[in-house]
Amino acid sequence: MGFVDPHKIRELIERHADTLTTFGEVFRQTAENTGRRGRPSKGDYWLSKRQALYLTAKSDTERGALITVQMVEVFDAFTAGHLLAAPEAAPALPPLAPAEEPSCCKGCAIREWRLQDRADKEGF
Repeated sequence: MGFVDPHKIRELIERHADTLTTFGEVFRQTAENTGRRGRPSKGDYWLSKRQALYLTAKSDTERGALITVQMVEVFDAFTAGHLLAAPEAAPALPPLAPAEEPSCCKGCAIREWRLQDRADKEGF
């Protein structure tokens, strides 16, 4: 969604946790600190599509606003009885501009591992 600090999404989820449960359980995968030094990881959240759309509207980011506008347009077209053809119905969002990486993360092996793990999960 274009957060400068990607950890801000956790704060957004925690701030709206009660409302998110109206769309189903919010799953959180917690990571154990098995003998490693440092702070234990807070883990990852797994959201449903409805929960993610709600958070998008609440994100207060430029990209979140664009997505929210598209959601409103789709809802309006649906309730008006129009059929939307994909992919021409709504133009794709422009790619995110690369965020500047904090100096503490440059060359960080853990960061690289997490990026690779994410790519593997998403099939990249």
